[in-house]
Amino acid sequence: MTVQTPPGRWNSLQYWAHLTLRAIRNFLTSCTKQFNPSTNSKPQLNQIQVKRRHSFAAQVFVLWVLGLGGIDVWRGSVLWRERVLLFELGGTLSPFLLALLVVLFVSAGLALIVAAAGLWWRCNWAARYARIVIPLYFVLIQSYTWLFVRTGLMWQRRWVSLLMALLGISVGVGAMTWAKTRQWMGID
Repeated sequence: MTVQTPPGRWNSLQYWAHLTLRAIRNFLTSCTKQFNPSTNSKPQLNQIQVKRRHSFAAQVFVLWVLGLGGIDVWRGSVLWRERVLLFELGGTLSPFLLALLVVLFVSAGLALIVAAAGLWWRCNWAARYARIVIPLYFVLIQSYTWLFVRTGLMWQRRWVSLLMALLGISVGVGAMTWAKTRQWMGID
């Protein structure tokens, strides 16, 4: 099966990137559409639900999760860029372990970004997904701090980092677990 590229000067990489972005956009817009379950037709005007605005607490929570994801992607990219310097300074990470940590940081960051997008679009899977991803993010950060960082400011503040991680886990999981909180934030 061959894929026809659209007219113009697109190469295959641009075309596949275009198809991927279009598929992601279609998937995300399907989360917000609400169809009548008895028929496959488009909903009538009286069946369309009015979009509700997000509460301020929901906006802050989604921005917090999105920020955690962005920081984690940034942390993975900095770790990858500075890998040569880490080896010259005698870091304790082997090349395989360093690459594994970079992959884990970037994938955890992307997972948090997907959770934030799902929470923003009020997808029904997003709260469960956020309950899983937020603790994994903090466990990854704490394992990196306690196992591989031995000097510097991050090592001196490891106890503060641990307390902040426990607070972050309790806020993140608590907000997604309690039905009253989800209802108050407008996520449920």
